[in-house]
Amino acid sequence: MAQALLNNAFIRRCSDNFFNFVGNLLTPSWDGRLLGIRQLNIQTIIDIGANKGQFAQKMRRYFPEAQIFAFEPLPLPYQQLQQWGDRQQNRVRTFNLALGDRVDELEINSHVLFTASSSLLPTTKLCESLYPMVREQEKIIVHQSTLDREMEQFVGKLLPELLVKIDVQGYEDRVIRGGEKY
Repeated sequence: MAQALLNNAFIRRCSDNFFNFVGNLLTPSWDGRLLGIRQLNIQTIIDIGANKGQFAQKMRRYFPEAQIFAFEPLPLPYQQLQQWGDRQQNRVRTFNLALGDRVDELEINSHVLFTASSSLLPTTKLCESLYPMVREQEKIIVHQSTLDREMEQFVGKLLPELLVKIDVQGYEDRVIRGGEKY
């Protein structure tokens, strides 16, 4: 019975939203920790590990004229990201991809109850003990590309004052290696 509930996309989305809601209640607003970023003239935002677009949506409010490139490999959160992006007057481009240091197909450990913590790296026992909501996982094959390869088509179109956010659960070094050119 429990497995049938977890397989239900509505239940999974509700549990993910619940954990986001609780996290927002327990964590002070991160607006105050943006260290003056709102005073900058950010014109291009690259959101790597976008999940449902939480960061991109906040940045869109702060920088309404900026162009946003958002990358998310998991299908369910990507659908939500894409739906939001489609309503942003061509200012947001979404990519259903993981980014790393090579083009490949990889297995991601999708945390069923909290997709924002999913990772291309194995979940540690310590993580599972500290955050029980990550124990229920499924492996999903995702496409991986490099930041250099994906941004190549936009060379000359990227506006200065670039902000890059990378939140990929320990995979940051590979993302950076795949984006050394741009």
